[in-house]
Amino acid sequence: MTKPKTTRPPTAHITPFGLRMQPELKERLEAAAQEAGRSLNAEIVARLEQSFEPRQTMILIDEFENMLHGVLAEIKKAQ
Repeated sequence: MTKPKTTRPPTAHITPFGLRMQPELKERLEAAAQEAGRSLNAEIVARLEQSFEPRQTMILIDEFENMLHGVLAEIKKAQ
């Protein structure tokens, strides 16, 4: 699967930004980055960008809620 090309400025024009975080959070971000095939920095940037897109966040919440309702219905049937 080919990643879509993005139109971002070259990294030479991006100001470095130091970030402190708990080791457990860093481990979780590293695992998510590896799963997504991105660097740790790219994972953090993607998650930050997504946080500014409330519509996308609501879609994800709705999908999760629907999935959860389905799982709960299956559990109820099995009882």
